[in-house]
Amino acid sequence: MIVYEQGDILASKELVIAHGCNCRGGFGSGFAKAVADEFPQVKEGYLHRHNTRGWKLGEVQLINVGDGSGRVFANCATQDRYGRPDEGPYVSYPAIRKVVRELVKSFPEGFAMPKIGAGLAGGNWDIIEQIINEETPNTEVRVYVIPKVTIKS
Repeated sequence: MIVYEQGDILASKELVIAHGCNCRGGFGSGFAKAVADEFPQVKEGYLHRHNTRGWKLGEVQLINVGDGSGRVFANCATQDRYGRPDEGPYVSYPAIRKVVRELVKSFPEGFAMPKIGAGLAGGNWDIIEQIINEETPNTEVRVYVIPKVTIKS
């Protein structure tokens, strides 16, 4: 079941962070770029797999960041392709379901993620939220949202 958290997931103390990736070797925008900037080994692992065996929708790759924290990133193939947001949506809802099932098997105590598939991938969060809740009745999934800033003039 989803529990919402506000804040920066990368600055959190979460040990397992899952995020959506494409199957085409792109890891340079959205949340993936933020991960790559702070944890380049996560991008390196993604690209190594892309270049050696490729990606299929629904696959999950676990990358330990190796800093002694025990932190693991799950690269989750949730979209086949990528592009401009107005050309989407790119997210695959069946792939979301499959990766969540895999994550529950590996981390039944829980894991964290941003609003996977609902950013640049163009997915409908209401649909994704329903899928996650259906697949995690006994597993806590902490979904991080960054609070919106209101600028007063």
